Amino acid sequence: MTDEFDWEDLLELIEDRRVIPVIGDQLLQIPLPSGPVPLYRIIAERLVEKLRLPRSTLPERLTLNEVVCKHLNAGGDVDEVYRKIRPILQDILPSPPEELLQLARIGQFDLFVSLTFDSLLADAIDQVRFEGQASTLRLVYRPTGKDDGEGGDDLPTGWKKSRKTVVFQMFGKVSASPGYVVSDEDLLEFVHSLQSQDRRPQQLFDEIGSRHLLFLGCRFSDWLAPFLIRISRNKRLSDQRPGGEILVDSDIGEESGLAVFLRHFSAKTELLPMSADRFVPELVRRWEARHPPRPDEPLIPSSMQVAKFPVEMEEGAVFISYASEDLPAAQALLDALLPAKLDAWMDKHELQPGEDWDRKIRRNIRNCSLFIPLISSNTERRLEGYFRREWHEAAERACQIAAGVPFILPVIIDATSMTAETSVPEKFHAVQGASLPGGLVTPGFIAHLQDQVRDYWRRQRR
Repeated sequence: MTDEFDWEDLLELIEDRRVIPVIGDQLLQIPLPSGPVPLYRIIAERLVEKLRLPRSTLPERLTLNEVVCKHLNAGGDVDEVYRKIRPILQDILPSPPEELLQLARIGQFDLFVSLTFDSLLADAIDQVRFEGQASTLRLVYRPTGKDDGEGGDDLPTGWKKSRKTVVFQMFGKVSASPGYVVSDEDLLEFVHSLQSQDRRPQQLFDEIGSRHLLFLGCRFSDWLAPFLIRISRNKRLSDQRPGGEILVDSDIGEESGLAVFLRHFSAKTELLPMSADRFVPELVRRWEARHPPRPDEPLIPSSMQVAKFPVEMEEGAVFISYASEDLPAAQALLDALLPAKLDAWMDKHELQPGEDWDRKIRRNIRNCSLFIPLISSNTERRLEGYFRREWHEAAERACQIAAGVPFILPVIIDATSMTAETSVPEKFHAVQGASLPGGLVTPGFIAHLQDQVRDYWRRQRR
């Protein structure tokens, strides 16, 4: 902790993309005629009405946890709380608060962690950076690990290569079922799951371990801040570690239990006694003084722009091989894999001559986890093509892999029937393929791929 906050040091770290903002519900203020009010207090007030609870018996500055406790004490069903919150939030339909829109203007923020169950942070990023198009990768953690189509519960392998901005909702997202944090008991369950060996979001925590965390509007209890730092860093707070933390909170006093604990045991955690809604405009003002925005310059640096194709292949990625005529289907398949935590790559330079490119293709096929050839009437019609060289290389590698270990997964993208007469290598006939018309995936296909890639990495660790 310091008496004078080092803004220049923070700006330098942001320039190097070494800072992850962690956003809490206190940053979500809704403007009302009487002044700004926290969104979650408004939700709590309306939930009291929906549950028909006596308002006079509850505190003036109401929290959702207090409403849940009162509801349970009255013999209510806890599941009813989750069912009522979603329509309440939909009815309010808040626009992203100004502070979130301001944070989105700092393009070097490529990964955000949200501790709230709404989608306002990702909405703000889409509005500022992508002209309102849904381009932010939204990932949602759930203790059960059940996939309900709202995004994966860990960062996908090779996510940096995708150049996508990511919002990771660590405490779930609003739904009609108990899959997000409303009460202190929910919070306990999420924290328990986050630190468990089976449910730990390892990719996210690996990324957090190498960066600095900027906590904004998180309203931490004395135990929660140290606990989150401990499980995400995977080190004792008193140990040396690459990244530090900045907790921006005007309500944490110098002699509070949290401040005293951090002062003794976590020298790399700094408490800044300033409200988050004052801190954010000041941060953005200082940032834009160093990096004046220009009308002809995108907010996001070119190195972070969303690329249509991954340029380089990550080791263990899924290799997609296709004929040039089947590019739309290949692109549809590629676009579906990233949100499902599956790193994938395909050759955008089909028929590009040169030994260097040949070596690159051979190396990528040698290092991929799965090889997916797209089979169609186009591949049947074309008896020559660069894709056939890729198929040959994959068949050669398959000969060196033990029987029963999956590697080649043919995907038929039209009405072509893969019979003995089909012009594919013999190795392709030895495995069960999939039919995905137009390259449009099914949940079952995604789940199958996830299992196969997980098995690949388990074999690699042996």
